[in-house]
Amino acid sequence: MLKTLLRELQRIAARPRYLILMTLGVVFSYVFFITMMREGQPEELPIAIVDHDGSYLSRRLCHEVDATQGVKVVAVYDNHHQARRAMQGQQIYAFLEIPEGTYANVLDFKSPHMALYANNSYLLAGSLSYKTLATIGKLSAAAVQREVLRKKGLDNERIMGMIQPIELDTHLISNPMANYQPYVLTTILPGIVALMVMLLMIYEIGRERKERTMAEWLASGRNSLASILGKMMPYTVWFTLLTIIGNIIFFGPGGFVILGNFWWLVLASVLLIMAAQSMGVFLAALIPQQHMSVCIGAIYGALSFSMSGFSYPVDAMPAPLQALAHIFPLRHYYLTYSDVAMFGTGFSHIWPHLVALLIMLIPGIIGGILMVRQPKEAACQETHEVDDAREYTETSARLGLFNYLKDVWDVFTIELRSIFTDGGVLLIFFVATLLYPFIFAAIYKNEQVRNVSVAVVDQSNSEDSRRFAHKFDATPEVNVDYRCCSLEEAKQLMKDRKIHGILFFPKDYGTRMAEIKTARACLFCDMSSFLYYRSVYSGASAVLVDEMRDVQLARYSKTGITGEQANDLVTPIGYDDVKLYSPAGGFNSFLVPALLVLVLHQTMFLGISILFGTKREDKKVVARIPRHLRYHHIHRVTFGRSLAYLMIYIPLCAIDLVLMPRWFGLPHIGNINNLILFLLPFLLATIYFCMTIGAFVRERDTGVICCIFFSVVLIFASGAIWPQCNMPGFWHAFANLFPSTPGIQGFIAINSMGATLDVVKPYYLTLWIQAGAYFLTTCASLRLAIYFSRMRGIEELP
Repeated sequence: MLKTLLRELQRIAARPRYLILMTLGVVFSYVFFITMMREGQPEELPIAIVDHDGSYLSRRLCHEVDATQGVKVVAVYDNHHQARRAMQGQQIYAFLEIPEGTYANVLDFKSPHMALYANNSYLLAGSLSYKTLATIGKLSAAAVQREVLRKKGLDNERIMGMIQPIELDTHLISNPMANYQPYVLTTILPGIVALMVMLLMIYEIGRERKERTMAEWLASGRNSLASILGKMMPYTVWFTLLTIIGNIIFFGPGGFVILGNFWWLVLASVLLIMAAQSMGVFLAALIPQQHMSVCIGAIYGALSFSMSGFSYPVDAMPAPLQALAHIFPLRHYYLTYSDVAMFGTGFSHIWPHLVALLIMLIPGIIGGILMVRQPKEAACQETHEVDDAREYTETSARLGLFNYLKDVWDVFTIELRSIFTDGGVLLIFFVATLLYPFIFAAIYKNEQVRNVSVAVVDQSNSEDSRRFAHKFDATPEVNVDYRCCSLEEAKQLMKDRKIHGILFFPKDYGTRMAEIKTARACLFCDMSSFLYYRSVYSGASAVLVDEMRDVQLARYSKTGITGEQANDLVTPIGYDDVKLYSPAGGFNSFLVPALLVLVLHQTMFLGISILFGTKREDKKVVARIPRHLRYHHIHRVTFGRSLAYLMIYIPLCAIDLVLMPRWFGLPHIGNINNLILFLLPFLLATIYFCMTIGAFVRERDTGVICCIFFSVVLIFASGAIWPQCNMPGFWHAFANLFPSTPGIQGFIAINSMGATLDVVKPYYLTLWIQAGAYFLTTCASLRLAIYFSRMRGIEELP
């Protein structure tokens, strides 16, 4: 093994490009996510007020809303239409509509109703905006109640018992500030490292095949296992070191909570990287064609982020996918991190996950056996693409429509032949583009996390606590599966992952309710997933509102306030909640529309990069360009090639963005004509962007690595998950270099919100500007490729 290790170090030193590229990619990922989400939770989210009343009360309410940390009032509109238009244009995430006569109704002790509108197409921003506005509404209602009760001569303690008979103290396990960085960084960044090291292993084995050194490599160790371990070791050590540095940053300056032993995470990181390498060895052995094995590895690696469970809990997925999740190493690393960092557990809890990661080393052993048994010709040969270039006579490019169309047609047909004779490109263009949406829709099929298992600890054992617990169990969000005698017993169940929430009633709960004081209950939420917390908290909040109303009515009746007067006092200001564009607030409706656009963007980038890298590897960058167009009218070549990609992606785009939202039951209220007109510049901008970047791809597999790395970055940079208004200006500008960013924003606005082209005009114009700019850069890059070919003296004849 030592001999193999030294041999691999020499190979790295002779050609360090890919190792440097991946190291820079990992460092970039850390910098991007840490700086982009530096606030931990989105703040000052833009909202608006629609003020039909124009009174002292409405102006004061607007001021109180603007003074909160969570939201910022960026506009006060005169009518509902203006606010809806601003929401469709992503200028605001929520708005509060105050009807005319609100102040007069409050003075007359009537119950005016305001409307609270939240944009559920953006789950995080919409939920936080809604939560902040709802809190302000409760405080405003409490202020009115307080003034009425003071006039009746009640003291402050009695008033608080009337206004807030029940107080729910929420405890977020190991994440008291609801910081979103631990959800994302601690799983995504190790996942990116594992993905890159898997692709690197596939590439290195493919390089052995290309250079016909497979036999030498496999013979350098005592056996195939020693040879594989020797090859893996430098990358294992290097990327483990990067992961450890990242964890030190997280749990040191980053301030992330870790309750367990840090070194268990180090061990899990080592096993994660080795398991990823093992899968790379297996795929490289199972599929000798490097471009095919890299593509399959990229598809497998991209799915690992969704199947790990950090964003959407695995136990909320359909049963077959729950079983399938165990074949992804990132799933077991995520479970280990949750147990160690969030619950402080030790080996007794995490050993199944560590054993699972060890078992995932077996595919690497199988891969070594397969490579030893492969025929020599299979181990030494790499398939080459068919040179389908046509013979062209030495003619000069002439002006005129006929000659222009003929030249474009010639380039168009050549590019189509290149596409349809490359198995890897066909796999990406057709299989991946159509398969990914179905997989993502299946993963998030259930939309919300329902029936979350929780425990109740009722030390009060009073009628009030039993009634609250019974209502809590009746909500669709949770199931009370355990009733514990002590809080310690319930917390142990949470450590064992049998429950994800605890409702605790102290001994004095029933007594304080009987004494007309504020009774306190505690809610403990599992913060290993945001959706667990959301479901448990939503269920408890719904019961709290219902219970408080019943208790308030009963207490007011004891003070002589009954009937309609009591109802008006309990709800002095009513709020109608309206969840726009995705009433259920499901994960599928929120994330999949953005993923549909990103899949088109990234598969096109991947396919075009493979084509351009193949041409450069085979020294045919120029050969497939008609001779008379190599130095004149290069824009005809660019336009002809783009038409080939456009012809392929127009039907794919129609399937992914028009038909699939209807098949999957996603929001699709937009006008089809507006959607078609918007998608045209998106496709053109994406094609020319990919062709520009493709010109710099030197090898066939470089694009695959870059594509998978940027996929995770781009979905966050688009603003679909993390609000763009909370991104640093630099990253906001960086995101707008990619057509996927305006493409995702515009598609969601048109398809999910019913916006017109006039509303999404900024995104529409951005895409046309990108299309024009990248067309020019594509022409320039192609001209440079021809120039450097001449400088090197390469005669690339058809």
